[in-house]
Amino acid sequence: MSDPPEQPPEQSPESLTQRRQGRKGHRRTRIKICGLREVNTALAAVAAGADLIGLNLVEASPRFVSDDVARKIAQNLPPGVTAVALVNHLTHPNEVSELVSRTSIRCVQFHGQEDPTLAATVEETDLVKAFPAEAVEDGELIEVWSCYANVKAFLWDAPSSPDNPLGGGSGHTSDWGWLAERLPTSRPAILAGGLTPDNVGEAIRTVRPYAVDVSSGVESSRGVKDHGLIRAFCEAVREADASLAMD
Repeated sequence: MSDPPEQPPEQSPESLTQRRQGRKGHRRTRIKICGLREVNTALAAVAAGADLIGLNLVEASPRFVSDDVARKIAQNLPPGVTAVALVNHLTHPNEVSELVSRTSIRCVQFHGQEDPTLAATVEETDLVKAFPAEAVEDGELIEVWSCYANVKAFLWDAPSSPDNPLGGGSGHTSDWGWLAERLPTSRPAILAGGLTPDNVGEAIRTVRPYAVDVSSGVESSRGVKDHGLIRAFCEAVREADASLAMD
């Protein structure tokens, strides 16, 4: 993972807190477009300003891509843009290593109920750990995941529900103000859950995340990305950053 793994001084715990408080020195918010299924759409997202491209390897998802397609998309990304493989079904370290080998993707997003010790067995693989929003109050869980150096960022998704226990892909938003007051500073925060071109600016100004993650919010229909909405989303992020830089 080219950006979140690097934690320069500006991404120290103190600096993340400062950004949430709205002090000067706001860093550019990174953009993750998730659920892409075609090389052309991935390159369009990069041209619009995406820093990270999320590839969904969960077969039950309408945004699922095969290992072959994921590898093809990842290999066509320019330097400086990171491919992230989203999974929620891996339980053994061999599965992670085999996934990396098949796809050539070296950043994996755990979006399930993985055992944190799995991170220790794949030290050469960069990891993003996704949580439903309410997990922000589970200090013990966050502390355990924070012990592993290869866990480079935490992704905060929409709250879970009985029919969606992991909180992702619902198109619902979190209470951003509530979340902003509770975000841990041990890892950069990626904000997800119901983001759109219309609301991402407010989300950035409220939460001050390291990155924002969008999928359904830039789709013309379920699983189908809209290039115009992707451009609008990236432009809205840039506008929010510009306004914060002037505060």
